Amino acid sequence: MKALADEGLIKGFWGKGYFLSGSVNEKHENLIPARIPKHRLIYKKISADILNGTFRPNQPLPGINQLGALYGVSRPTICKVLEGLLSEKIIRRIGVRHYLYNTTITKRLKIAIVAFGLSRNEIKITSERERNFYRNISNTAIQQNVDLQILCYNDYLDTPRFHIPDGQDFYTYIQQADICGFILSTYHMNNSARCLRKIISTGKPVSICVEDQQVLESMSRYSRNSKGITFFDASYSTIPGKDVGIYLREKGHREIAYISPFHKSTWSQNRLAGLMEIYDAPKSHRCVHPLVRDEYVRDYSFMEKVLEKPTFATDVAIDKIVSRIPPFMKNRISSINMEYDILLRDALLFSYCEPLIRKASSLPLITAWVCANDLIACMIMDYWKFHAVSADNRPALIGFDNSFDAFERGISTYEFDTGGETQSMLTHLLYPNSSLLSKSRRIVRLNGSVIERASSFREPCTSG
Repeated sequence: MKALADEGLIKGFWGKGYFLSGSVNEKHENLIPARIPKHRLIYKKISADILNGTFRPNQPLPGINQLGALYGVSRPTICKVLEGLLSEKIIRRIGVRHYLYNTTITKRLKIAIVAFGLSRNEIKITSERERNFYRNISNTAIQQNVDLQILCYNDYLDTPRFHIPDGQDFYTYIQQADICGFILSTYHMNNSARCLRKIISTGKPVSICVEDQQVLESMSRYSRNSKGITFFDASYSTIPGKDVGIYLREKGHREIAYISPFHKSTWSQNRLAGLMEIYDAPKSHRCVHPLVRDEYVRDYSFMEKVLEKPTFATDVAIDKIVSRIPPFMKNRISSINMEYDILLRDALLFSYCEPLIRKASSLPLITAWVCANDLIACMIMDYWKFHAVSADNRPALIGFDNSFDAFERGISTYEFDTGGETQSMLTHLLYPNSSLLSKSRRIVRLNGSVIERASSFREPCTSG
């Protein structure tokens, strides 16, 4: 710190700490804001960790000494923080141990997951992140002694409908099933805001997973002073872009490219905004090059183009396939059809991305490429390998989603905190009046983490 002060980069004030030179009026030291008490900072950190799923509901919190070591503070500070959490009824004490308050549940409660599906109990899942989302909900529900009910909703029909057991009416079923709250999964919905309005009309608490453009319009309407309604945003905010920007900045990258063929979407726009917030600060000598196309929202938009004119039956000799397999295996041909459609979708995607790839390759000062998601990052990695671009001539490459395909190819990626998201959703429904979520602004935005692999851990190099 002294060396930085000697170079004039920072300035120290007795009892106040160090500040960047120029960030305060050095002639008026009394204008420096007072420090926030340490126990308040730790209180906020522990509260955030509870929301993010760091501490399990049916397990005791670490002991006082362990918490002190975990957060780097003294025993008296931790004791003061625990007293505050006890008074807010965020935790409870049993003997000498502390637990999250939802361990008081003894009755097995029911929560409904409302998700897009074409029939009862058949939720549409097309990505690993979706699969992890539902798996985490199931595991957390078991831990919290909660019974999950699946309600599939199809809003691509002329009249949207819920698939209810025995063909019951939605509101009749909700009353009979004794459901205490809803988790609205907005994956794949045509208009999730319309579905949300129906669920809200039941008067029961709702946790909303923000994964659809339409539900974003409802956030400003329902996120303030709306009792029992909370939005959980892991991927649509600027946080993922900022986290990736911080990672690349610390690695020494000064110019980066953001590549997205999905820039009509809010999530792509926000990831770029997060990167630019970190990189495009005045006098930072860093910049982001947006290489985007804004005709489409997501990869399924490209699939819809493929499905407009199905070609599998004409392109593939199905009769020859059928003649070579037992009759009971014929239903598996549909999976081959799906893979074929995905292949055509990716070919269409690449045709949109290729001009962006060529443009990024033509800018020699760019040392890192950030892709809108892992699908694009994997496509670029395969493209490099096909054209024998050596590792030394490749820029750093990073995507979003932490998919298995990215793992196989050694691509760095951003992992969303789906575990913390699902645990917070259930906590909200079981205790909608908890002080953790009863603030006027009912939007919970969760940080994820960068998973570093071979594609980005090298020193910055110019692209070839």
